Amino acid sequence: TGTQFTVELKLFPRSSRVRLRQKIRNVSQQPVRWSVWEVTQLLPGGVITFPRNPNSRFADGVRYWKDEYRKLPQWEIGSNSINVRPGETAAKIGADSDGGWISYRNRDQVYVKSFEYDPTAEYPDGGCSVEVYTCPHYVEAEVLSPLYELKPGEERVFTEEWTLQKIR
Repeated sequence: TGTQFTVELKLFPRSSRVRLRQKIRNVSQQPVRWSVWEVTQLLPGGVITFPRNPNSRFADGVRYWKDEYRKLPQWEIGSNSINVRPGETAAKIGADSDGGWISYRNRDQVYVKSFEYDPTAEYPDGGCSVEVYTCPHYVEAEVLSPLYELKPGEERVFTEEWTLQKIR
């Protein structure tokens, strides 16, 4: 592909906070166009939540991979947020979520992935900054960086912060 990906992790003392500094570098002799795409697989039993963009390019604020996915029960499209629960049918949605976070709440814990959203940038998959895949065995919380045009030798960094908190 002509690209090199590296990830630097920073663990914060006495905290559940982790910073991922994800670097993409063009190691080819040609220009390339890529995005950083971070996928976290989670056990079913909880709910994924992310902010709904009030100015979304997608109807209902959601991009459905297949039209028949619109009627599946795992999606809850609210006025301010979108909730996703694992379902019996494997399916995927995406969104141009502008809030800069996606979370997964399971029992008494919540896991949050925070990132910087750029409203002027072009994102993969028709403009998705977050995507969620569900199936009976796991769910995926996916964060996508903007698409980067990289000249030979050029690199870009996309940073995420993760936290895990106990809910009382």
